[in-house]
Amino acid sequence: MFGSDFKQLRASFDAAAVPVTHAGFIRYLHACWAAERGAVLRPDMVWHTLVNEVASAVLADPAAYRDLFTKAATGKTEIVIVTRDDLDVGELVAAMRTQIGDPAFAALLCDTRFASEAPGAHTATLLAFAEAGTPYFDYITTRCGIPSVDVVGSRDEWVALLAAVRGLQRYVPSGGKWLGAAVRAVDAILHWAFAEPDTDGGDYADAAAFFADTFHYGANPMCGSGHEPRLVCGWARGLYACWEEDLDRFPSHVRQMPYKDRDTGRMYVQAGGLAYSEATADGAFEPGYGFVTYEVMDKGTFKRLAKE
Repeated sequence: MFGSDFKQLRASFDAAAVPVTHAGFIRYLHACWAAERGAVLRPDMVWHTLVNEVASAVLADPAAYRDLFTKAATGKTEIVIVTRDDLDVGELVAAMRTQIGDPAFAALLCDTRFASEAPGAHTATLLAFAEAGTPYFDYITTRCGIPSVDVVGSRDEWVALLAAVRGLQRYVPSGGKWLGAAVRAVDAILHWAFAEPDTDGGDYADAAAFFADTFHYGANPMCGSGHEPRLVCGWARGLYACWEEDLDRFPSHVRQMPYKDRDTGRMYVQAGGLAYSEATADGAFEPGYGFVTYEVMDKGTFKRLAKE
């Protein structure tokens, strides 16, 4: 994703030391499917996917969502963070929220948490929110000043996820199709994993059929059956607004937060998402969120990232 215009400064994981790397939920499922490994479903993974689709909707039509992000009628507002180290996305988002247009929208996206979430899940969500804000805000750091020194998750977490997804429907009118699919998917998870009353398991005979249809190629959820190469099927596909079939055309949901140091003029970008997996004791891939910070060496590239 990042080429010669970037110099890597630090990363939260070692890509060479993990069994597999991937970009986003659908490619994680592909990695499990292709390697015939068990998969893990957590609420944070579904939420991360949906928040990233919201970010894509905002970036595709910034004018339509301007009132959600900013009180300013035009232009971009500077968010200045005092730091001598890496820009902390949590601190940045906290500063953004003091100037946010719709606090309830920001609270829904940024404060939805799950006890079972993987380390970095919340940071990845905030990073998506920060990138969605780039049409309305410029992110600046300064060195002046004194800076302050298997289906995992409970039934209640998945119920909370369902409520949060329904909350998104109020804010993203363009998301009718994929947010509707997300409601049905989470409802089915509650039905099959928790026997939750008043839920709908979909057109599946049993839990085994539902979970087998999470991700696969072609019409058959098992490999070795003449499937069409890289043609995505399964209910996880419905969580994406693009409604794609070709795996290579799904968005990566690797989000970027560009910022620059006012004092030195140096330019940076922090990127992250659902980026890698570790092998569990039973051989499943447990996905994690990874983050990388780059110094941007080309001014034109930075302007493109910062939507300038």
